[in-house]
Amino acid sequence: MKKYLLTGLLALLASACSDKKAEETAQASAPAPANTTVYRVGSQLSYPPFHFLDGQSRPAGFEVEVLQAVAKAGGFDVAITNAPRTGLERTLNDGTFDIWSSTVSVKPERLEKMDFSRPFLQHDSKVIYLLDNEKNRSIKTPQDFHGKTLAVGKFSENPAELAARLTGSHDKVLVTDSYHVSMKAVYSGRADGALDNGYVLAYAAKQQPDFKMRRIVVENEQKDFAFAVKKGNTAVLDKLNKGLEAIRADGTYDRLFEKWFGKEAEK
Repeated sequence: MKKYLLTGLLALLASACSDKKAEETAQASAPAPANTTVYRVGSQLSYPPFHFLDGQSRPAGFEVEVLQAVAKAGGFDVAITNAPRTGLERTLNDGTFDIWSSTVSVKPERLEKMDFSRPFLQHDSKVIYLLDNEKNRSIKTPQDFHGKTLAVGKFSENPAELAARLTGSHDKVLVTDSYHVSMKAVYSGRADGALDNGYVLAYAAKQQPDFKMRRIVVENEQKDFAFAVKKGNTAVLDKLNKGLEAIRADGTYDRLFEKWFGKEAEK
């Protein structure tokens, strides 16, 4: 009996240690074959729908699935670790990670310190989503929101100021806890529209297919988002670019984009 109790206790301890490790480090779920190169990937898994932890603490999101598809097409595998993006440059340089995948935009100052794959997204837009109904039929441009109410997420970049300019008053800006709450304000009639990043609102709209929505583009900036590698790491860079080219050619990229954002968002 003591032997069985000891065996059970050891099993419970091992399980607890495993659960703790899973909470600290989230990795791609499928193990790589023994002869497959596995690249370590850093990602701040806190920005749905691009990269986040699902209900089982596994990496999920559009960018995560794109990278996994790129890896499969490029002949390698990835192990994704949840890490703060503030360590982007340092962790590439010291070898902690081979790749960073965390909606990193390509900027001149970053190009001096690291290399980037071809972009997997090339737009950064501010968009208003509104109910597509008879009441809103006359609203066709951003300027038509003058005097109306716009909901904006408090963590979004500058939408409150932009909304105040469009509505004509800060009193007409409803600041919410997230873009999901902004969309709920539109569904319930508390706001005439939700203003935020075009991708996140497209994702939110897909979660509520019972509401017929349409969008009005306020700003659409050309901006490249890509996977980052250590400066001069052409071996990894070539594999990333090969994989990206393959998934664009065979339709995988388009299927993933439509799955997360629908057909209306800018690619």
